[in-house]
Amino acid sequence: MRLSIGWLAALALSLWAFREANSGQPPVGYTGAPGDNGTCASCHSGGSGSPTLTLVQNGGGAFTTYTPGGPAVTLQVSVSHPAASKYGFQLTVLDANNANSPNQTLSTSDPNATLQTGSGGRKYISHQNASAVNTWTFSWTPPATNVGSLTWYIAANAANGNGTNSGDAIGTLQVTIQPDASAGLVSASTEKRPVRWGGQALWLEAPAQEATLYTLEGREVAHYTGEGAHGLAVPPGLYLLRWKGQDREGTLRLFIP
Repeated sequence: MRLSIGWLAALALSLWAFREANSGQPPVGYTGAPGDNGTCASCHSGGSGSPTLTLVQNGGGAFTTYTPGGPAVTLQVSVSHPAASKYGFQLTVLDANNANSPNQTLSTSDPNATLQTGSGGRKYISHQNASAVNTWTFSWTPPATNVGSLTWYIAANAANGNGTNSGDAIGTLQVTIQPDASAGLVSASTEKRPVRWGGQALWLEAPAQEATLYTLEGREVAHYTGEGAHGLAVPPGLYLLRWKGQDREGTLRLFIP
């Protein structure tokens, strides 16, 4: 009987320690992203409804695109629920292949948030201590080049503060952003274009040495190197052509019949 009581006491102590640890920094890998361990719902449950989650640029601007090679941007994540007294969250960002490269530039100076590292070097921004604070800020630097769509995975806990894992409402949010199609566009009226095209053929002239063709959504469909003629061999439609040379570069819109 003493053994049973001792075992139960140890179990209760472990559960209390786990609860207290999670009221501070959460365990990593619970955003709901591919390769993670699920969401906060793995431990917390029982709350009514779901909290409202938002991810915006600092100041409230919509966050729908990124500028390849652009400067760091300040972002803000918020969680709200009418019955909650404490809040927590965790987020990360992955590319379309679920690679971690986009999350390596996450950082934060918010005293209520923290940067964490999980399996495979995956980076996360999380709450520092569960409290009445329900808005956190952090910084993220976009990739140096166009890598296509990026998806943010966010999981949040709106807790009732009863000292247990019960009665907590869990919510998730996924936000997919696209590369800014207008970044780096040059005007044909102000710059002689070193690129010519006609039908399904493309010509690169000096100083252009390479060019990449993208859909308007930012997906790469073809890459060309070297001066001279190149066959396009792509479906008809409107595309973005990014060209690079030794001392300059630019982006053009072109229609391929």
